[in-house]
Amino acid sequence: MSDAPQSENFLEFENYVTWPAKTIEPLSLDFISVDGRARVSCIVQALKLLKPHGGILVVDNTERSPYNPGLNTIPKHWKKFEDNNGVTKTTVFMSMIP
Repeated sequence: MSDAPQSENFLEFENYVTWPAKTIEPLSLDFISVDGRARVSCIVQALKLLKPHGGILVVDNTERSPYNPGLNTIPKHWKKFEDNNGVTKTTVFMSMIP
């Protein structure tokens, strides 16, 4: 396991979080949506699966501060689009080669 941040409930959801990396080729996915349990850990794992250029990562409820450790692992050079409906915020990231 890497030193990247993990959600405090990672051990409870370890199979939920790690299953995609066990079954999907690294850096091969065009699109990943994170909207469920153990989001910090899921964001960290998603970065290992998204294509390095043009991959889309959608993270729901990015206004919630407990998700910041995962959001902070997303490369700063990726394009970022935010939608805020006044209650919740959804952020779309597009992977880019620096």
